[in-house]
Amino acid sequence: MRSPRVAEMVADRLRSQILAGDVGDRLPPQEELLAKFKVGLPSIREALRILEVEGLVTVHRGNVGGATVHLPDTSNVAYMLGMVLESRQVPMDDIAAAIRQLEPMCAGMCSQRPDRIEGTVAALETLVDQQRVTIDDPMKFNSLAREFHEVVVDGCGNQSMALTVGSLVQLWTAQEQSWTEVAAPEGRFPNRELLQQIVDVHEKIAAAIKEGNTESAVRLSAAHLEAAQTYHLSVESRPHVVCAPLRYTQRQE
Repeated sequence: MRSPRVAEMVADRLRSQILAGDVGDRLPPQEELLAKFKVGLPSIREALRILEVEGLVTVHRGNVGGATVHLPDTSNVAYMLGMVLESRQVPMDDIAAAIRQLEPMCAGMCSQRPDRIEGTVAALETLVDQQRVTIDDPMKFNSLAREFHEVVVDGCGNQSMALTVGSLVQLWTAQEQSWTEVAAPEGRFPNRELLQQIVDVHEKIAAAIKEGNTESAVRLSAAHLEAAQTYHLSVESRPHVVCAPLRYTQRQE
């Protein structure tokens, strides 16, 4: 068994410090890293490249220099998951089926949280109000509607569940936003009546969660997902294979 390369050992140390929150928003300058690890400049630069590929830092070249730290989040998981699914040519209806099973569970879990009113419910009600205002703006409406689903998942109270289901929802969101960018200018976006139905059911889901009605929250969420996914999957121009979303490091920059 070979010993780890020096650069990999430095990257391991820095990665641990980043994930522990010990380095703040930026890594120390290269001069400090050289003095701290007592290694050569090529090893420091290679370690930073490793962390940059992982999406944990963005290295700034030129006069500014240094490296900005990015703590990993759901977008990192979604990006990697998207690449795996795309490499296996997984169809969109596969990810849709997973979301139909899992997101209603998150809605039910939201309804059982004692702190749901101030956090999740308040956010959901705000999004519903904003959707009503933007119902004639396809891009804004779609963005708000997708955020509604993300809030439901994130508010389930279980970090493992929120991360896993949230990455699937982000993949679906990325595909739906891409479709909206094409469909809206061509007049193929859902009509106003259908959009109003979406707002109404979102309002009912938020109300069920607020009332602590788990059965209703799960049922409404499942029925809504079934109807919405059926519509989007039936659109002829919709991509049939999961595609990895825009790389998360690019979005952060």
